Amino acid sequence: MERISKSILENKIIIEVNYANLRETQIIGLLNDFISVIRSEQKPCNVIKYLNDKVFVTPAVYAFGKKILKENIEAIDKLCFVGLTSTHEMLLKGFNIFVQRNFRNFSTRQEALNFILESTSNVYDLPDYYKKLKV
Repeated sequence: MERISKSILENKIIIEVNYANLRETQIIGLLNDFISVIRSEQKPCNVIKYLNDKVFVTPAVYAFGKKILKENIEAIDKLCFVGLTSTHEMLLKGFNIFVQRNFRNFSTRQEALNFILESTSNVYDLPDYYKKLKV
């Protein structure tokens, strides 16, 4: 099964990445592959990442993910997750605060696609209490 796929819907590039059932070293390897794919595109991509309850976001995975996303944040327009556990959701909330974006969690692929294709939806609507104070 292909772990990374690309499609174009309504003139939007959508990269889908399946992390289901992977372990730490496999996740980090797939993150590297994912970054290579989005860097090769000529415009920002929309991303759907799939996880399940067998995916453990270890401190090494979380730190690596933060580092590479921060370095490549401009290459991603909307980022959605499907299949997050409650622990994953808490980590996503912290991640959103760190990168100052509101990446979303959805129950299904179709909900994520609807969000990506909706022209009025955005990932910059971070709640005020999560925004960094600008001094």
